[in-house]
Amino acid sequence: MVFVMTVVVVVVIVMEVVLLVVKVMAVVIVMVMVVVVVAAVAMVVVVMVVDVVVVVVVVVVVVVVVVVVVVVVVVVVVVVVVVVVVVVVVVVGRMVMVVMMMVLVMVEMVKEIVVVIMMVMVVMVLKGAMVAVMAMEVVRGDSGSDGGYGGGGACDGGGGGNGNGCDDGGNMSCCC
Repeated sequence: MVFVMTVVVVVVIVMEVVLLVVKVMAVVIVMVMVVVVVAAVAMVVVVMVVDVVVVVVVVVVVVVVVVVVVVVVVVVVVVVVVVVVVVVVVVVGRMVMVVMMMVLVMVEMVKEIVVVIMMVMVVMVLKGAMVAVMAMEVVRGDSGSDGGYGGGGACDGGGGGNGNGCDDGGNMSCCC
């Protein structure tokens, strides 16, 4: 009877030790599972955070690139517009200056032509007046004995007279 009780006690003790080991193993398994679950959740959270960060970084980079491209395009458009305006103003200014210079040259040419025509008319009038005066002198010289211009009066002795109708050394001697 004592032997049986001893065996029963030993079996109970062994079963208690086995149960204790099983409990410890269960606790360890639960802890490992909790650690695995926490690690999995942490990995999911980390992956989600990384994904969100990557998405935010990509969006920020895209926005920055778009803003930079828009600014560059605006700057290029402004520079092109300014260059075109400056070129147009310079070209138009040069053309206006050239046209003004041509107009001034043409006005000066017209003035010179008018001055030349007036000078020619004055010269022609003066020439006509001189011819008229000479003709009047010639006509007046033919009326009598004027030998001053060699007109030849009745008593002019060869054009060398002193204008009073008398000969001063020709071959004819009359009306002295």
